[in-house]
Amino acid sequence: MFNFNVVFLIVLFVYGVNCNGATDIQKKLVRAHVKNCMAQTGTTQDIMAKVMSGVIVEDPRFIKLVFCVDKLSGFINEVGDIDKEVLELKTIQAIGTREKSIAMAEKCAQQKSTPEESAYELYKCYLLDGFNLFEP
Repeated sequence: MFNFNVVFLIVLFVYGVNCNGATDIQKKLVRAHVKNCMAQTGTTQDIMAKVMSGVIVEDPRFIKLVFCVDKLSGFINEVGDIDKEVLELKTIQAIGTREKSIAMAEKCAQQKSTPEESAYELYKCYLLDGFNLFEP
């Protein structure tokens, strides 16, 4: 059985909510979202192990998982619209400052051709800027 205690999103969504910046309530919520979305998308433990190590995984199941978690976290809606205000508010604590959180949201919240692609590119943008949403 996969140990969900080591999976933290953003999402983290969910975005920027990593081990150092998340409250206990945020961690529990992220764990629940990840567990639910893994079951819905068929994302495996092997995929999540790669993700937690910082590898950019392009597996379709993981891309669907990111969209699922982002949607449950309020970062994105069913049609792929990203809510920058929610994103900014939920990432301030982990990112450190309101200004940095706003700048990250502006940079990373870009509408793509599908809702899943928008969510996945959002995740990758934060990861490439040093915020792994799935840190152990």
